[in-house]
Amino acid sequence: MRRIISIVIFSIFLGLRFPAFAEEAAVNEISFNENDKILILAPHPDDEAIGACGVIEKALKKNAKVKVVCYTNGDSNELSFIVYEKRITFRKGEFLHMGEVRRRETMWAMVSLGVRPENIIFLGYPDFGTLEIFTKYWGNVTPYKGLFTKVSKVSYREAMSMNAPYVGESILKDIEKIILDFKPTKIFISHPGDVNRDRRSLYLFLQVALWNLEGRIESPQIFPYIIHVARWPMPRGYHPELELKKT
Repeated sequence: MRRIISIVIFSIFLGLRFPAFAEEAAVNEISFNENDKILILAPHPDDEAIGACGVIEKALKKNAKVKVVCYTNGDSNELSFIVYEKRITFRKGEFLHMGEVRRRETMWAMVSLGVRPENIIFLGYPDFGTLEIFTKYWGNVTPYKGLFTKVSKVSYREAMSMNAPYVGESILKDIEKIILDFKPTKIFISHPGDVNRDRRSLYLFLQVALWNLEGRIESPQIFPYIIHVARWPMPRGYHPELELKKT
């Protein structure tokens, strides 16, 4: 498995493709129909809205099936806690509480868009820790411990795999099961060039999952979306007068 991971990482950086990788269509080529199954893979609660809200709305209008999956509950974001609670904390239980708050917010937002509650899935893996899991936590190892939550397993009752240890096999198993069960035609996922580690690792886990599932599913189209990247967009600020250009 470690050898496979190394190959995936280097191949992505070198711009290579595996057979299971789908062709990435240009933005102006995206269309939806009632036969589509749209899978939105979001690293944190709110990434699904920031990165793919318009996609979800358009797909549902065309009667496509939409499933939203949150990789983490965003539970190690100290800034979010301070903004929400107006105070600083270092107690692990309060960070888990914040993860539950963010889960409920995402449920409300997605249901408001028209996504059915049963099609909104939370995996509950560690915020800010998934890239380290991808690179180091495979096989017979002590599971990763959350940065602020200090837990080493999925600790949310509503998560897909409650009590799953924080190791690469757990994440890969969940992603593969979702893809096998849903059989998406299009997958929208965080871009591997994003500055956030969880957003990069989710893309990497997806590629390994698609590689493992090659021959068992039809290869879906992959549409990466950007949330944060250095020096983009430029210029900074709100500029509706500027034309969007594909680079």
